[in-house]
Amino acid sequence: MFAAWLTAHHYRPSTARKTLSEVQHCRASWEQNGKLHLGARQESARRYVTYLAENGGPQDDFDAALCRTLDPSTRQRHGPRTVRKQPARSFCDSDWDKLTEAFALSDEPEGVALYLQSLTSYRIGDVLGIERRKLQAALRSGVLPVVVKGGHTLEVPIDGARDVWESVYARWPAEHATLAAWICPTSKLAGLSGGGAYQRVNRHLKELARELKLDSRCHLHRIRRTVGVRALRDTRDIHAVQQLMGHTTIASTEHYLDELRTDDIAKLQQRLRVRT
Repeated sequence: MFAAWLTAHHYRPSTARKTLSEVQHCRASWEQNGKLHLGARQESARRYVTYLAENGGPQDDFDAALCRTLDPSTRQRHGPRTVRKQPARSFCDSDWDKLTEAFALSDEPEGVALYLQSLTSYRIGDVLGIERRKLQAALRSGVLPVVVKGGHTLEVPIDGARDVWESVYARWPAEHATLAAWICPTSKLAGLSGGGAYQRVNRHLKELARELKLDSRCHLHRIRRTVGVRALRDTRDIHAVQQLMGHTTIASTEHYLDELRTDDIAKLQQRLRVRT
């Protein structure tokens, strides 16, 4: 049930597995010596305490001890970062063209997931949750419901790339209910949060990046950012892009404007340059 709760609250597959493992480790330690040794496992234990609070409270002595020790409303506070994170950037046009072509030509389900992310612009975790039966219905109705971060369901029009969706459905084995289960059918969490599917897709992207000699900082969210920046560049309609990306607030979409302004300033400088 805890695994299902993590999935319902849209924790990434890697976070879900780590949380389950660390809570089990804490419980095993408790059963051996009757003491809680949380250490670096406080965040996972705090998620478990939040789950208990939402599902009827403690069930045994271990649960009660955790609830007495931890307040789920607080989070671990980290000190100042010693290394500044590099600003997020989208793929340049040439790299993006190489990637999307590689996605389209891929025979692997991981490549299919990446291609669908580039079409829908949604987070890879949301894409991995797409169900085969809903895609079948969408091929008749023209609209695919996708459950995104926060538990919201957004309707994705598929007519703009119907041939792609039909190709995906034709290749999708009937025994795999979700895209995650198709990518990683042996994972214990394949039917819930994607299990190892996220990691397999991430590795597939990095392998493609190496083959195509792209930037080494190649990660899944960069695909989503690229779609957003390109959509803003083409439409200049931030509200339309907000709807495309599935952002609940316009502030999330505005993060893409900084990169767009950099391109605009460069073009403006070229136009204003005095020609001799």
